[in-house]
Amino acid sequence: MIKHQVIFYPVGNGDTSQIILDNKKRLLFDFRHQNQGEDDDSPNIDLKSQLTKELSDAGRDYFDVVAFTHGDKDHISHSTEFFELRHADKYQGNGRIKIHELWVPAAMILETVSNEQQSNEFVIWRQEARYRLKKGEGIQVFSKPDKLKDWLKEQGISLESRRHLITDAGSIAKGFSLNSDNVEFFCHSPFIKHCDEGDDLRNSAALIFQVRFEVFGVQTNYFAIGDSEFDVLEDIVGITQPPAYE
Repeated sequence: MIKHQVIFYPVGNGDTSQIILDNKKRLLFDFRHQNQGEDDDSPNIDLKSQLTKELSDAGRDYFDVVAFTHGDKDHISHSTEFFELRHADKYQGNGRIKIHELWVPAAMILETVSNEQQSNEFVIWRQEARYRLKKGEGIQVFSKPDKLKDWLKEQGISLESRRHLITDAGSIAKGFSLNSDNVEFFCHSPFIKHCDEGDDLRNSAALIFQVRFEVFGVQTNYFAIGDSEFDVLEDIVGITQPPAYE
């Protein structure tokens, strides 16, 4: 019997969810750990301990995919203490959880910050995403705005050489299919314009997926939108709905 699981973790004002496929692949979407959750008297979940136990019970020290919908604190809080990051030795070893493939919106690579924000977790993830993209492995970037093309050019990297790591809105995320995994991830957003035309490189340029499962020919869908904004959802509806008949 084919069985997929979707788990939503009670992290308060933030997001963390996990998809465990029948073939044992695991995808984690966002990560918000609160230190008070480590107190037995707190109602908050100890997310680090919970995920570590689940992986240990499954004989794993990694996720197949970790996706950050955007870089706001309530979607990445304390994540750089939990995951193993490839770009610096200080984020490796000591039981850190590995990420086989990191999914990020293009905005996570492109956003700039002031000097006083350089220690923020968002900046650390930006460094990790940039490192993986420059290395050409272990990452999938969603959308290819002109700003991303320009950034690659500045690094001496051609867009063509990284095209296999980039998925546009309106496309299926690479690496999963209904045929092989009984699931697909259709990327609705971000659009190119969300990075090239807007100033908000967080909510308006965040990842939005339609997740579709298929079991014995029956399809089940859910819409993963994170903290997206209404005008982005309007754009999605306007593009994807069939035109009205006169």
